[in-house]
Amino acid sequence: MIPNSDTEIIIHAPICRTTWGRLYYFLRSCDPAGSGQVTISKNEILEFFSVDNSTLYRWLQNGRSNGAFRSYSRKGEIFSIWLGSKSAITLALNLPDWGAATAIDVHELTAPDLRDRVTAHQTYWQERRSKTAALNSARARRIRKPRLAKVKFTFRRATGKQPLQFFRNKIPFGCTQAGIGKTLHITDRTVRRHLKPVSRVQQAHKVPYKEGWAAIMIAKETGEKPTVFQRGDEFFRFGCNSYDLKFEQRSEKTQRTKHLFFLCKLSRRRGATSYKGSLLKDLTLELWNRSFAGCVSMDEFIHVSSFDTFRKTLLSAIKLRRTSQGGHF
Repeated sequence: MIPNSDTEIIIHAPICRTTWGRLYYFLRSCDPAGSGQVTISKNEILEFFSVDNSTLYRWLQNGRSNGAFRSYSRKGEIFSIWLGSKSAITLALNLPDWGAATAIDVHELTAPDLRDRVTAHQTYWQERRSKTAALNSARARRIRKPRLAKVKFTFRRATGKQPLQFFRNKIPFGCTQAGIGKTLHITDRTVRRHLKPVSRVQQAHKVPYKEGWAAIMIAKETGEKPTVFQRGDEFFRFGCNSYDLKFEQRSEKTQRTKHLFFLCKLSRRRGATSYKGSLLKDLTLELWNRSFAGCVSMDEFIHVSSFDTFRKTLLSAIKLRRTSQGGHF
């Protein structure tokens, strides 16, 4: 059954930017019960995406090789397709997790600028997580809530004028274009092109006077471009861009915890001697450090065999760490 054009579907940035990923999420919208099996007419798919038979079969083959479709069969003009899980797809793509989870309407899957939107989704997701981590760090270190200074001006670059915001007494936050590109398997130049229509502000963070003066003197001696600049009697360092974005997103906290447990279990089964085993351990460690860096060690949980025990022990360890830190870690 074809869903209505205003039917809402949750997409994930690294998956939906692929061509077969669009088909995957369209079929998920046709399976509201979540059974994992979709029976649909071939003509309905071709009409929705305005593609031909060869394109459809290429999407199915590429999607099956990347874990999106476990299998599919055709009887006459009717397709039976068995959908894969997000965990299987991220493993096939060599990604630690599935990135930003954003709610969109089904008809947006056919938008020609979907990849630009997906990049914006991932940017907003990483910015929001970085800001939350900065605020938690400020509370743990007994720093008052960061406030934005009223100083603002524009500076010229090759791309034209861009607003600049100065921050004092602030923990830097934000996401780099290289970090966004790494998550989506694209270059930072592609990220800049996708985000070009989005209004943004360049952040500049105050650095101590001695540190700023030393950085400028070192840059003069080495002939390199200085990492700081002077404005009056103060020194500032350029930070990340702050983009004017707002989307409806889901945390999917329980699903991500299950995915992390699944990675730990796979790493334990395959070991670290084989190539796949070492790759799995690297992905698991990357996801663990991203989620719980400085809180709990992965070695304490790698051998837990039950998900309920894994989750309860993890929550207890995080609560204990927060109590010992006097608030947030």
